[in-house]
Amino acid sequence: MAELTPASKFIFVDPPGEREASINYKKDESEEAWENIGGGWIGPAKVYERVGTKDAGVRGALTAKLTPGKIYQLCITRVGEGPLTERYEPQAFATVFCLRLKSSEKALVQEYALDFGGTWSWHKIVTLVKTYIAEAGVSRGSILFDGQGIPTFNPNLTEGSLEPKPLLITNHVMEFPGLLPGQNYFFAFLVMDPSGQWEVYQGKTHPYFFTTLRRQLSVEFSTIHVYNDGDWATTGEARIQMGVIGATKPDPRYEWSNDELDDWGETDRPYALGYRYDGRPETVEREPPESLFEALRVDVWSNGKENDFVLLDDLAMSGRQSLPLPIGRGESIANQTCLLDCPGAYAGDIFHYGIDVIWSVTYVP
Repeated sequence: MAELTPASKFIFVDPPGEREASINYKKDESEEAWENIGGGWIGPAKVYERVGTKDAGVRGALTAKLTPGKIYQLCITRVGEGPLTERYEPQAFATVFCLRLKSSEKALVQEYALDFGGTWSWHKIVTLVKTYIAEAGVSRGSILFDGQGIPTFNPNLTEGSLEPKPLLITNHVMEFPGLLPGQNYFFAFLVMDPSGQWEVYQGKTHPYFFTTLRRQLSVEFSTIHVYNDGDWATTGEARIQMGVIGATKPDPRYEWSNDELDDWGETDRPYALGYRYDGRPETVEREPPESLFEALRVDVWSNGKENDFVLLDDLAMSGRQSLPLPIGRGESIANQTCLLDCPGAYAGDIFHYGIDVIWSVTYVP
């Protein structure tokens, strides 16, 4: 897999000086490296001539001299998919920004707007002159700054990170999907103009910037379908449990029993259940190394036992089945359905049933 790693994402120099930007690369021999030093894309780069090593086709470092306000971009693409083609699809992408030594004394940001839900935030930045967004992120922890005043984000507390597309414009719009519901977030971004002047904007920082909406989930186990009651000669006698994992603590669970369970000749007999979990608005937590998917995940499960008084009992189970919960602007959904299939658990177990599951999720303050 192609990789690009700048020696430093930001380099600092005051005019009329210049400094060298360097980006390390790893790629397949067949892949191409393209460069942009502010005047448009050029390439593919002749890496063997530029780098001068035997393995330059797969690894090395490309460099460019920059003055304040300039950027150096490098991308790795497959053959025929370079940035000058309609099939452009970078396998890796990196940018280095050249800033003046000190941030601008004049404000570059003219207007700022914010919108958010439970799993996303949207930010609009309008600047007085054309600028690049050089850095941006949202974090559950206070944003720190390095010795030059550049914002840094703790990866353990940052669900919304962004590698901005360096477009020289006045109206910037950014959206961060994948935030945690009900959490306090800080936000910061850095803009740079063509002369190398730069400004960091944080919005409100005391005690935090915004709080995402809390998640409210409902899950209903509406109907059970008996495909095989586990007793070929007569009706069965069964105890079935079902529940939800990841919605709240303790995990909601329900139990249903039937002493005359019948599958109508193995033709899918339905029984009404009507067990319903209506959750309260909740905050979602994430503890590293837990992934965002694991933090947001909600599962349903069921297991059942058909009692045989002469033979061994039959067991059936589903395992954990995830309920798809969208992230981003389409996060709220209503009356989604799935079948929780519960076949025989072990060889020889013929007990088999399924449960209709209906779920909805919305986000509230």
